[in-house]
Amino acid sequence: MMAGDIFVSKDRHWAASSWNFYWAAEFLVNNVEDDKAAAWIREVIDEHIMIIDLDGDFTPPARRLILRLLRDKLIPDAEKRFSPDDPERGGALKILRELADLAREVAEQDRQS
Repeated sequence: MMAGDIFVSKDRHWAASSWNFYWAAEFLVNNVEDDKAAAWIREVIDEHIMIIDLDGDFTPPARRLILRLLRDKLIPDAEKRFSPDDPERGGALKILRELADLAREVAEQDRQS
């Protein structure tokens, strides 16, 4: 099974199955309000790169925007989009919450530095 990684900082990353990774990446493409960031994430998806590095791939303002999206919007969006009848819903939300929690922790660390 293929997997993808989102590095939310130099030393913290989220590893997930390819479908979870693509789901999160598509969420970012559809919600990030930075054209260059969206274009890069689209390339990651289209070229099956399977790694998004927030520190290495984005400007600091785009990184902050992405962390905010992951922290504040990812789970509400997922809860709306995954049907309550979907047997995969609970597992998917659990895995996506791990990403949201990592983004929250890193954003908090950034604020304190």
